[in-house]
Amino acid sequence: YALAFMLNVMCYTLPVSTDATFPPSCRYVPFKPLWQKPVYTIFPFGNTNQGIEVACDVNTDGGGWMIIQRRIDGSEDFYRNWNDYVTGFGKINSEYWIGLDTIYNLTNSGNYELRVDMEDFQGNTAYAKYRTFYRARISGYSGTAGNSMEINGLKFTTKDRDQDMANNANCAVLYSGAWWHAACHAANPNGHYYTVGQSPNRARGIIWATWKDWYESMKTIEMKIRLK
Repeated sequence: YALAFMLNVMCYTLPVSTDATFPPSCRYVPFKPLWQKPVYTIFPFGNTNQGIEVACDVNTDGGGWMIIQRRIDGSEDFYRNWNDYVTGFGKINSEYWIGLDTIYNLTNSGNYELRVDMEDFQGNTAYAKYRTFYRARISGYSGTAGNSMEINGLKFTTKDRDQDMANNANCAVLYSGAWWHAACHAANPNGHYYTVGQSPNRARGIIWATWKDWYESMKTIEMKIRLK
């Protein structure tokens, strides 16, 4: 996804205020238990008139995480068009995608890390963490799930905008998932939700191939970013 073509945002790191009245990130919001599915208003761009509503994970790995994507039960249709993925969709306290515009604005205005938490239908969990997440570029992998998120240098592809590297095919259509596809993917977080956990078609479900190969679809997956 060529995020930069849509927005003209100055590339610098904003000064961070720890004012709890206008928290600049999920690091500075008050604690709420995860079962409440905490939703907060934060002010990441240094403007108290420019708040955005976000879901925060204040528990995992020290807390401070802003959830930018969540799949938990298949209640939201993720087989969406380009405009939906740019602006965001879903319910913030359930399944949702925060939007490519928001991801770009956030990662262009501060230094963020990325974490992906996932669970299979047997209750096993794993995660992938990246020390740097900037304009859909990542580096510094650590974790237990393996590095399936090879997105550097790739553009975002949706069912109605083919920007992947596959010849004569649209990966988002082939595998029912919009993503930073190459030709096509080892991770498909936005793929089809299979309630039985198994994908009858290779790589079509919510796949993280370095952990569960190509046919086992996740029960839950969350992508989250944290301001350093």
